[in-house]
Amino acid sequence: MSKFTTYQLGEIYKSVSTTTAGTPVNSNGINLLNSLLIPANTFAAGDILTIQGMVSKDNAGSTYVPYFYWNTSASLTGAILIATGVAGATTGRNIMLYRRLQILTANGTGNASYVFSTTDSANSDLNFMLGAGNTLAINWTSAGYIILAGSRISSLDTLTGQWIKISNF
Repeated sequence: MSKFTTYQLGEIYKSVSTTTAGTPVNSNGINLLNSLLIPANTFAAGDILTIQGMVSKDNAGSTYVPYFYWNTSASLTGAILIATGVAGATTGRNIMLYRRLQILTANGTGNASYVFSTTDSANSDLNFMLGAGNTLAINWTSAGYIILAGSRISSLDTLTGQWIKISNF
């Protein structure tokens, strides 16, 4: 007979996702493409979160890169970098970004949240990554935003943040 050693009876799993695509952006630099409000105390210490998002572009001008950030407002100003994706191919029209993050301390003190290297380019942390992990001072006891951002090289390309999803399962 086998048993589940990590199952907790009555454990409530939570998921938050966007319902509409972001506004298309045709601008140089790293731009906010979509954001997702995470209400205060949605997630707690001990949770291992999965963050997913998809960026699309309307042309085949050049490569583009997706990013995840956290901030207390839907803005890149002062935002905390969570993940850097791999440059999407010139001809590729969609790219997904996937990261897992562990909440060590919910209120953002000390080494509050742990994630794979924020600057290693990878679209999924299921890949081997060379960089050391990062601790991030994210306060999950206050409302905040997961931000899907992107940068593109060619002015021919317009980027759109299609969706974002965060869950503790």
